[in-house]
Amino acid sequence: MRKPVLLIFANAAILIVLFSLMTQSLFIVSRLASVKSAKGSVEIKRAGEDTFHPISIGEVVKTGDELQTGADGRAEFAWADGTRWKLEPKTHLTIERAAVNSWRKTEQTQFRLDAGKVFVRVVKSLAPGSSFQIETPSAVAAVRGTVWSIAVENGQTRVGVYKGFVEVNDSTTGAQTVRPGHEAVTGTNGIELKNGSDDASFESQPDLIRPTLDVNVKLGKVAAIISGETEVGDKLTLNGSGVTVLGNGGFLKRSDLKQGHNEWILVATDKHGETSTACRAAEFDASKGIATPSECH
Repeated sequence: MRKPVLLIFANAAILIVLFSLMTQSLFIVSRLASVKSAKGSVEIKRAGEDTFHPISIGEVVKTGDELQTGADGRAEFAWADGTRWKLEPKTHLTIERAAVNSWRKTEQTQFRLDAGKVFVRVVKSLAPGSSFQIETPSAVAAVRGTVWSIAVENGQTRVGVYKGFVEVNDSTTGAQTVRPGHEAVTGTNGIELKNGSDDASFESQPDLIRPTLDVNVKLGKVAAIISGETEVGDKLTLNGSGVTVLGNGGFLKRSDLKQGHNEWILVATDKHGETSTACRAAEFDASKGIATPSECH
């Protein structure tokens, strides 16, 4: 009798494990990034395809896609949560994995950079069990929320950090943490940490240093509806008062119109203290209930 009982328990355990794995797979979805800008030669090779073709603004990229830029090519990509990355000229990047487990609330992102340079902005804090990694021929760089760059040139990997921290790992030195204002360079002797990354290169990327802030204003007869998007986790103010940022980075606020000039100044602040400011204005004729867009003073 003992063997049949043990067999029943063993089979039950196997079924439970299989059911758990099948259930989890139902909650794993691919992360889709959209092309925000593309200049010069920027091409994509879809997963399962053999050839590259020019990419278009608004096009979606996902796991398995390969991206490459020519000598004059630059492109920016973004996920809905505000995570962004920019490809510099002569860059070849593969999206090896970009998925979300909605059941566990985790994200897994893995890129492979074979050549060129990428600027990355991952400002939101990743949940436990989540990861964001970029692998090169000589190292793996992992982050939890930062503004940084990674480049492959002359057989070396260079990782520069503007905000936050990046962990760089290779087969010789092991894991090394790169702090803001520093860079790591990999070579035949392992990882070398240097004080003073090229901040000038980050200053040339102001839209990556500062948080996203897109603003729309819909004018009515008595009020204006202020809406738009910023990054998940950012603090947002409208004329000095706090505005709630939703889980997808969106916001919506009603503002009563007053006679004459109306102005709405929005400021988004990320966790590093970097800010983006947008201003919208309108002239309102209360006697006619007509509001028209105007310039900020």
